[in-house]
Amino acid sequence: MIYGDSESLSRYSALVPSLDKIDKILFSYAQEMNSFECDEKLCTLFIALEDGGRLACGWRENGMSNDILGAVTLSKGDFALFLPGERFAFTGQARVRRYSLE
Repeated sequence: MIYGDSESLSRYSALVPSLDKIDKILFSYAQEMNSFECDEKLCTLFIALEDGGRLACGWRENGMSNDILGAVTLSKGDFALFLPGERFAFTGQARVRRYSLE
């Protein structure tokens, strides 16, 4: 997981080129998750529009584990970027955009 303020998101465009076109990419709003999710092919980006959402990451090596390795509470303007294969879970009722990126 890469975490920071959305003002610094462009720093990672060398890693994920589609970040340069984020304003043209369709998004959904993050929904409360009961367990971890993982996208093996695409990056998953969360951008907080308001305070209060929480994200956790889990073991990449053990998809059966529900252990949380790290967690962040999002404030307005924060982002969290998960690379392909990273496990994540979202909780909270805050408005948080969710993108799938190549």
